[in-house]
Amino acid sequence: MHHLTRFVAAGSALALVAFSALPGCAPSSSRRVTTGSGSGATATDIVIDGNFQDWPTDVAVGSDEHYIYLRMKVEQSKAALQAADESLVIWLDLDNNSATGLRPSGSRDLRALGVDLAIEFSPRSPKGPQGGVRVSAYNASGVAKDINQYDLGLHFAPSYSSEWTELRIARRSDLVPALSSQADAGGAFALFDSAGKLAGWSDPFTIALEAGSPPPLMQADIPAKPADAIRVMSWNALRDAPTKDPAPFARVFQAINPDIVLIQEWDADAGTIESWFNRAMGAMPGQAGSGEKWTVRDSAAWGVAVASRHPMQPLGPDAPEPRGGGQHPTRFVGALVVTPLGDVAAGSVHLKCCGGAGTREDQTRRAEAFLINDLFGEAADLGAPGAIRVIGGDLNLVGSREPLDALRTGLDENGKNLTVADAWVLGDPILATWGHPNSQYSAGRLDWVLFGDEHADLVQAFVLDTSKLSDASLARSGLDRDDTNASDHNPVVVDLKPSTGW
Repeated sequence: MHHLTRFVAAGSALALVAFSALPGCAPSSSRRVTTGSGSGATATDIVIDGNFQDWPTDVAVGSDEHYIYLRMKVEQSKAALQAADESLVIWLDLDNNSATGLRPSGSRDLRALGVDLAIEFSPRSPKGPQGGVRVSAYNASGVAKDINQYDLGLHFAPSYSSEWTELRIARRSDLVPALSSQADAGGAFALFDSAGKLAGWSDPFTIALEAGSPPPLMQADIPAKPADAIRVMSWNALRDAPTKDPAPFARVFQAINPDIVLIQEWDADAGTIESWFNRAMGAMPGQAGSGEKWTVRDSAAWGVAVASRHPMQPLGPDAPEPRGGGQHPTRFVGALVVTPLGDVAAGSVHLKCCGGAGTREDQTRRAEAFLINDLFGEAADLGAPGAIRVIGGDLNLVGSREPLDALRTGLDENGKNLTVADAWVLGDPILATWGHPNSQYSAGRLDWVLFGDEHADLVQAFVLDTSKLSDASLARSGLDRDDTNASDHNPVVVDLKPSTGW
């Protein structure tokens, strides 16, 4: 984790940063951004996970050697940042020089900023706000240059609509020289309406920066699977990519060595996927001739399957009916896996893509999640009593959180909710599973694994992103740097230990 060395406390300017109403606007148009929670948190290790208890009391912005951190909320807004009717902009004056960069409009305090970097969520276009994020750097004359948000290391959480949002950016001086400076940098938030008019702004804030540098590659090894645990892995395979480009997928599966794999977007029948796994995993040391044979349970719904090195039985329907206005079978399949440590009721799920909170797509996700909850719960109750329950996949939580809650509620044995396995990126304290450097959307957490703690304990969980690991770490695992880039999703890995007395 990165230790925050410099803070700005949320005092009179930051505890409640008021968006000023513009002249001629009714009082009801006044908006407010809150940047300090007053939660009493005292931790100084900030992780980008959408949980704000690690922020020190009334601290809104901070920095360490490698990152700048911010948190905020916009009142009267229920939209996800990347799918809003309004555009939220963060202006950063990194060299603390009002004579260089963009001179924003607004109050006299805002006009005193010389913006070197702007981060715009749901950025404006001639047709109004569009989805995603746009990052712009400004030279001394105020001329803008687009920056790839992935190059800047932009991460924020949560990816779905939430009262609060936290984010970080890497101190990439090769992109914006002032990001490495030791200075009292300035900044402010601004809100633009759907017509592109400035609707309000915050009081400026200050970030006390120490000398910075880009984050290094991580010295981190894939954790060994405990002998008394079952390793479950979920991976969206990006439109049959393992068939088209098998080598990187084979290296990743061999390095992780899962017992059960929850698959999405592998458009092949069960026999084809079984043959693929038996070829790829049979080459592993200690496995050739061991008698293990991978089996697969697939679905008539596109791309979802469960694969395992242990015997499996069907659990639930082959093709769940459409829900929420969808025209295709709900992408879900269940299987009962018989492992040496006990039975596991496993399900792979792929909810509807795209759409912000409350949209038709979001409503479809919610309806699909309720359907899967009913089907999986009934099948497990009847066909797998006493089994560990685990379900995961690509939930596409880019709108509301409701699909996640609909999926997990009451789904464990005895009506308990399934537990979310928080899987951190190996070597980096963020919860992120998806990203594509050519996308307008920021990296985020789209893939989730849920498990029942009635019969299992979580030993460890992680997300593998080979692009973040050092050459030495990759070599020890037999991986190449671009291996997980074979898909736009990264694999999520969860080790579950059967509970004592199970």
